[in-house]
Amino acid sequence: MYTYSIFSIKPKVAVHYLYKTGIIFRFLQEFSENPTDEHLELQYNYVIEPLSLSFIEKKVQKIDGNISIEKHKQSMKIDWEGKILKIHKKRRHLEIHCSTVSEMEEFFFPALRKCDKFFFVTSSQLNDYGWLSIKNNRAGDKQMLYTYR
Repeated sequence: MYTYSIFSIKPKVAVHYLYKTGIIFRFLQEFSENPTDEHLELQYNYVIEPLSLSFIEKKVQKIDGNISIEKHKQSMKIDWEGKILKIHKKRRHLEIHCSTVSEMEEFFFPALRKCDKFFFVTSSQLNDYGWLSIKNNRAGDKQMLYTYR
């Protein structure tokens, strides 16, 4: 089973860290190891936009109307073509459990890539992290070094 954490980074922070993913990852890692540290919690609340289950529910239903969603107060289960995703609300981010990486790549990530938010994803098993997509955000239009995108 694979576990992913999805964070919605506030735009005013994200634009400064688009190319500094390691810094964001280390911060999120440190916060998960020390969740009671008041200083880290203040930073976490400043950096992370709350991500709700209802937001995710609306986004995945736009992708495919044949989705079965079982929603609870702090979690939900999505059944799509026999593939099961279990999503749990954690503070301001979501934790997603699935049996294969392809379940995330074929269905869930494409739904989020259509949003104009800055999603940062971490995977505990693969020790992988990064931006889900920044192409839908206007931040990519700014000058980077000496060239324009």
